[in-house]
Amino acid sequence: MPLTPVRTAVDWRQRLDRFGSRTMTTIGDWIAPGSRVPASEPRISALVALVAVVGGVLPILIMAVTWARKPDPAPREVACARSGHLVAGQPENQCNAAGGRNTVSRTGVGRYLVTFGGLGVDGGDAEVTPDSADDRSCAVVDRHPDGRDELVRVDCFDRSGRPADSGFTVRLRQ
Repeated sequence: MPLTPVRTAVDWRQRLDRFGSRTMTTIGDWIAPGSRVPASEPRISALVALVAVVGGVLPILIMAVTWARKPDPAPREVACARSGHLVAGQPENQCNAAGGRNTVSRTGVGRYLVTFGGLGVDGGDAEVTPDSADDRSCAVVDRHPDGRDELVRVDCFDRSGRPADSGFTVRLRQ
């Protein structure tokens, strides 16, 4: 004979009904309108108000002051110091810290040679970003100085990896 009686489905149903009834009564007592807890001591109320102000208003005030004190963006001439950039096909949209001329030559389908006049030095890096309505990917394949100039070779590809013509922006930092 088992120590505890075997519970049937009817027993479980009755137990769940009693549990649900007690739970709903407790929740109803919490949310029902009626008498409220009496007001706390004034010192406790002041402490709660202080915590609310420090936790809510102070971070917003700090963000506003930080935003107001942020420096102005660097002018374009400063951003071009010791570097260069160019947008392929837009000769008016280029920069060269040495005052040289930046050019782009198409050497094949999706292959370009970018020359930054007067910026040829060892070190630094170059990055390229495709600028096309089509889905293109471009990469800097090689960069090296050639006398006073810096040569950057760019290859562009379509979505399937085949060479494809594309507009692009090249940035050179030294």
